[in-house]
Amino acid sequence: MAKPSVYWFYNHTTNNVAKATGSGSDSNFKPVTTGTGAGGFTLVWTGSNANDGAATGTRDNIVVPDSGSVEIDKTFIDDSSLINQIPLAGTNQGKQQGGDNRYVFCINIGGVTQSKAFLELWDNASHNSINAKTLGSGTPGSSYIKGIATTYQAPGSSDWVAGGGHKNLAGSGSSNRLELSSANIPAGGADLYFNLATRVPGGAGAFNETPVCTLRFSYS
Repeated sequence: MAKPSVYWFYNHTTNNVAKATGSGSDSNFKPVTTGTGAGGFTLVWTGSNANDGAATGTRDNIVVPDSGSVEIDKTFIDDSSLINQIPLAGTNQGKQQGGDNRYVFCINIGGVTQSKAFLELWDNASHNSINAKTLGSGTPGSSYIKGIATTYQAPGSSDWVAGGGHKNLAGSGSSNRLELSSANIPAGGADLYFNLATRVPGGAGAFNETPVCTLRFSYS
């Protein structure tokens, strides 16, 4: 069998609706150019003074609390020209329209797989390390990056991190990656959905890191 095609998308609107089925974008979902080189887009969490359509590289600091945690305010895709906001991303603890949103990020797999599809976070393109501070400094359960699979249903809570249905993303352990499909992808492909947020713990200090977001599945 041929290698399945894979296309990544993000919802740049406040319309919590599914993407048009298949490998194309639509009025709500824009495509993402994948890769870790200069041509690849960057998923960005940053402070509230960064705004949709600002120049590439625009970032804003957040205030890290002494205790507890804080959700990073806004979520963007930096396409090397502009930063494009993903207003439905995250929970209601951020400073955009995050919450009980199902249709935020989408991956279309076109073709048959021999496994379920999983979303993973690593600190390098070799997928052999999770030592970044944002990934828990080697302790997956302490990862700042939280995810929830929404292929089949919405998170079920406006603060889905507090609701406990999320995963702390770091590496390939079953408790620290997202199962985006409940079975192998069949002929005809599938659109898979998820939501992401970043919670910074009190006393975390300064950081500026670029983890790698990876889709994993097997095929033959």
